[in-house]
Amino acid sequence: MDETQGAIDQAAAAAKARFEAMARKALERGERDRELAARVQAMTATVSSRRKEVTVTVDHGGRVTDMQISDRGVELSGQELSRVVLETIRQAGQEVGKSVGEAVRESWGGREPRNRPDSFLV
Repeated sequence: MDETQGAIDQAAAAAKARFEAMARKALERGERDRELAARVQAMTATVSSRRKEVTVTVDHGGRVTDMQISDRGVELSGQELSRVVLETIRQAGQEVGKSVGEAVRESWGGREPRNRPDSFLV
């Protein structure tokens, strides 16, 4: 009976140690993810059109937060200015998207959270 109890106690201690290690890793991942979220929230990209007619700033989600139209831009036709504005917004969105992607890869070691074997995400 003492041998059996000893084996049970040993197995319970090992299971407790594994659980505590998993809990520590989860807390570390949570802290890392909070830091990542704060960095991403602060990300912006500012891009100027090729001839500097338009300069656009977008936030981490690609939403326009600022736009400047230069005197050169005012000289364009409405249709051409619209095209330049939209293209510049697209470029700024791509730039911030790259920055966000790089931050995620850096934080997650080159793999998306859902593809990590130690991830709790489904």
